[in-house]
Amino acid sequence: MKVATLEQALSDAAALTLESLCMMYPDDIRELEQRGDLRGRAVEVEFDGPFVGRMHVVASEDAISEAACNMLAAEGEVDDELALDVLREVSNIVCGQFLPSLQGETAVFDIGAPKLVSMDELAREHEISIPIARVAIECLDGNFEFAVLVGPNGERAIREAHA
Repeated sequence: MKVATLEQALSDAAALTLESLCMMYPDDIRELEQRGDLRGRAVEVEFDGPFVGRMHVVASEDAISEAACNMLAAEGEVDDELALDVLREVSNIVCGQFLPSLQGETAVFDIGAPKLVSMDELAREHEISIPIARVAIECLDGNFEFAVLVGPNGERAIREAHA
């Protein structure tokens, strides 16, 4: 899969997932140079394959609630733990949709179980590791940020795959 940029591949994977799974339609998608100021809940999905890495997803509380209500066809409020399960599932699917853009359709990656991480932990990690792709998606009912970080050999492997 050839794409113009990794950010484009990440925004495509995220937008497709939000639209088809959560019925949330992006109003604005933009690349981020650094982590935005979005506050909410954060999930990390680790992956391993030709190289190791992780995807971080931050979602505003409104986005999590709306995604959960839409995905579960719920009327009214959804239990907090159930809403977080929806965020984990969205993160898992976006990661799975994005990974082929890194190494091609035939590369095999093992995707770990998504886990909640604190916003402080996320901020510290983004100070020492620079994501290879980071995008923000604004929807009518909430906002998301997606970032992908790779291990030391990841950037070289990605460059070689796209050469």
